[in-house]
Amino acid sequence: MNRLNPLVIIVAFLLPLNGCGMVVLTAVDTVRGEQSDLLIVETVQDLQSYHAIVLEPVTSAVGEQLDPTLLAYLNSKIHDELVHSGIKLSDEGQLHLSGLVLHVENGIRKKQLVVQMKLQVTKTGQSLGVANITGQSSGLRGLKSSAGGIAKEISELLKTHQYPVET
Repeated sequence: MNRLNPLVIIVAFLLPLNGCGMVVLTAVDTVRGEQSDLLIVETVQDLQSYHAIVLEPVTSAVGEQLDPTLLAYLNSKIHDELVHSGIKLSDEGQLHLSGLVLHVENGIRKKQLVVQMKLQVTKTGQSLGVANITGQSSGLRGLKSSAGGIAKEISELLKTHQYPVET
């Protein structure tokens, strides 16, 4: 009667470890931060001669898979990241930047957003490049982290192709 059930002992031993494991995973995920990948679909031209961008809000091609509040958050993150990076935004810029969400994955272990960004000459509509950007995070972080990765990748894409930044 005084014997403890071996299953109770095992559970009692593993419960504290479960919490520690979550702390370790959360710490690793926090250190990794926002992640993104870039795939150039159409070669991005040299952007050095353009000095202001008209930023169109990113829209969605995935319907109800994408929560409207997340889409608003994504647009806000992109705007804030570009401004923070010294990229001039204007209603009358020579360069037109628009985006379309192509894919959303909101699984338990994997969160992912894929956005296609198009760069065009504002007056003529001539294409200056197209890139697919994938923002991703683990299951411990939400899709908002994926949105942050996309915003940073857009800023880096512009800088890499010589878009002039204000200092």
